[in-house]
Amino acid sequence: MLSQAFQPEAGAAMATRVTLSLRHESPVAYTLDFQGRTLLRFEDSGQRGRLPSIDPSPFCPFDTLRWGAPFALAPQGIVSLHASCVMKQDLAIAFLGVGGAGKSTLARRLRDRQWERLADDMMMVNDNAQVNARCEAVVHNWCEAQAGRLEVNYRELAEQLHKPNHQRWEPLGGLLFLDKTRGHEFRLRPLTSGECFHRLVKYGFGGLPTPEAWEHQFRIYGGLAGRLQAGVLQTPDGLDLLTAQLPQLEDCISQWLSDSEVTVS
Repeated sequence: MLSQAFQPEAGAAMATRVTLSLRHESPVAYTLDFQGRTLLRFEDSGQRGRLPSIDPSPFCPFDTLRWGAPFALAPQGIVSLHASCVMKQDLAIAFLGVGGAGKSTLARRLRDRQWERLADDMMMVNDNAQVNARCEAVVHNWCEAQAGRLEVNYRELAEQLHKPNHQRWEPLGGLLFLDKTRGHEFRLRPLTSGECFHRLVKYGFGGLPTPEAWEHQFRIYGGLAGRLQAGVLQTPDGLDLLTAQLPQLEDCISQWLSDSEVTVS
């Protein structure tokens, strides 16, 4: 069983961190559960999904379908990471971590400093260490279009994501895993490719129903870990403290990505 933490849409009146689990019923059927309650049932290795009711309390259908998308798409060859991503001057950086770690908040703050936000919570990646900047919008539009349906077709979503006009691939420069610190300043610690791979598995969408899906996902993770620089970004307690240090953080990230030999702290 895999546990994964997500965040609801901004402004939702619920906890900022929602821990879900994936439970296998058979090699081709599995469920997304919350506290022992099934939120979404997958069939045909993720190609079809079924909600238990039109209003599956305690979450709205949009969030449930959005959270289920990575687990439905991975067996169909589409690999995602629970991450936000921003880009400036062809420099793309992804932030990964558990729900509530600050991924989306950091991306929004950098957007205010002229960084383009490529992903907020779900980042679609490929073999070439690229991110699809249009993935999240396609997923959100599809989830909204399913309103009022008990049965949904995730194969249709996969087909939409494969359309050329729903793709815009941007090269990733690095991966930063967010971690909290009790200090007042941020710290960036480089990771080896092996450490990066293990963290990608930890923060990725695992527990897939078939060995083929696992193999494909791990191949993507291995490619990212082998090609990209990775590090742990320890953020200070309090958003105000981090916001005040954004200019220094931008310089730090730029230097770190431009010189693999630099040690930053």
